[in-house]
Amino acid sequence: MLYPQVMVATPVPIGISPHWMDRKGTLTLKKETFLAVVYEVCESLKTHGVKTILVLNGHGGNVLPLREAAPDFAKRLGIDIQANSYWDAYTPDIIKKYMASGKAPGHAGEFETSFAMAAFPQRVHWEGVDYGKIKPLLHIKDPQSAADEEQFAKDAKLAMSSKGEAMINIAVKWTAERLRKMIQNA
Repeated sequence: MLYPQVMVATPVPIGISPHWMDRKGTLTLKKETFLAVVYEVCESLKTHGVKTILVLNGHGGNVLPLREAAPDFAKRLGIDIQANSYWDAYTPDIIKKYMASGKAPGHAGEFETSFAMAAFPQRVHWEGVDYGKIKPLLHIKDPQSAADEEQFAKDAKLAMSSKGEAMINIAVKWTAERLRKMIQNA
């Protein structure tokens, strides 16, 4: 058990998503804005005595900026700050075992849909979903992005809550172990 040595801070709900902007409803922050928010959260935590921080990412567009910024944040604040994405928990063998599509992470496909089916099943509805009818409404300009979107929709049909439960459990155990190691090294 990690309590009371670990606390969970409020998540940053919007990430770096300019690559998804042809999808209506997408919100994005500029890289500099996102990193400033993360830095200031870390700075606030340091002010309250926190000396070890794991920034646990959940969005692909944030991966590289966080990986590059974490060492600088740590140096500037004089504390241990590390960044990982929760899907760092998944080895190729794990992905092969649980994902028929062979993709994890993956936008709105088997992986994310399985997660949603396990975490909040009341929000996953297939009734009336017909990608052929939706496709013309998407207005995705980039041909590769449009093809990817169609594949995501096909892969989503492979989703099952049992796959999501397994992947969530693996990520939670991996994250807990990551935090234990950080605590031991503090």
